[in-house]
Amino acid sequence: MALGGASAVVGAGVLLAPDTSTVPDEGPYYWHGTQVGTDAYAGPFDVLLNKGFATAQWPQSSRDIFDYPYGWSATVQSITNPGRAMSNSGGVWKVLGTELFPFSDSGWKSWAWAPNYYGHLLEGGIAARRLAEWYEGQGVSHPALMAGLTTWAAAFINEAYENPGGVVYAGVTMDLLVFDVGGILLFNNDGLSRFFAQNLGASIWPTQASLMVPDAALWNNSHHLVLKIPLGFTDRFSVLVKSGIGFQAGLTYHRDDDLDVSLGVGQESKKRFIHPETLLETADFGWAGGLWIDRGGSLLASVLLDPNTERFIALNVYPGVVPGLGGVGLWATISGRGKPAIGFTARRTLGLGAGFGY
Repeated sequence: MALGGASAVVGAGVLLAPDTSTVPDEGPYYWHGTQVGTDAYAGPFDVLLNKGFATAQWPQSSRDIFDYPYGWSATVQSITNPGRAMSNSGGVWKVLGTELFPFSDSGWKSWAWAPNYYGHLLEGGIAARRLAEWYEGQGVSHPALMAGLTTWAAAFINEAYENPGGVVYAGVTMDLLVFDVGGILLFNNDGLSRFFAQNLGASIWPTQASLMVPDAALWNNSHHLVLKIPLGFTDRFSVLVKSGIGFQAGLTYHRDDDLDVSLGVGQESKKRFIHPETLLETADFGWAGGLWIDRGGSLLASVLLDPNTERFIALNVYPGVVPGLGGVGLWATISGRGKPAIGFTARRTLGLGAGFGY
């Protein structure tokens, strides 16, 4: 039913979505100003809530973001006293072998370098570039600087949220000072941004983060970097690779009307641990999948199946897609316990929505 509903809605609204399937050499590369889909949903709250609280999706995590014991002090100390953070985490070489290079002997679940490169460096860098293009489209002065500060603030919030115990350790140091800063600086370069957009089909696909009424708990938030890698021998299909708090892979089917339909399946994290002695980060994973419909990288609708989180199944239809609703986007979720929630977003709310449910 959800899949059929998504297809019907997108089919009705697709004519409203301009064709941006060819990324111009001069840009913009990730935000096209179409006023449809994730283009219409974009804004600073999109990044702060979807990226900053990405791990709030874990079942054991609290969504009460306004009443939460953030590890602010430990996060600050981890970046202002990196020597202490390195020492707490087993020394420089131990840290480099887990955070920067694939030298860990603790199994693939402790491969911190993988999400560091794909999530913090690439996803964070492309998210910053997309937001810079959005800021520029709104006439904001110094858009690249504003986007860099917003995206780094989201990363800082994420680290403090993940560390309520207040542990000073090198994972935070490497994330915030090396990978997050590195990604923001790298994708300020037009050539690199153009390459990922044109050659690898890179896009950022968030869900529609919303604050629930009346308790202001955060719901329906997630942040994904998507690549559509050409196969070479056909123009009809591409390989889909999606990251978030895990990895999924699949295929994208390119229709004649420039509408792309993607299917993916993979492993999403459902629990995270910090070893009390070694401070090594590990995670548990479970299977998840999804269907995404986009045009030119602007996501129009999605159906997500993720038994690992409280969002067991989720339908997102983005602003500008449903005829008659103008710039309103809609979402609905059902938890693993069978409890529903619904919400909406709008073009002018800068990436912030409202929801109702449990």
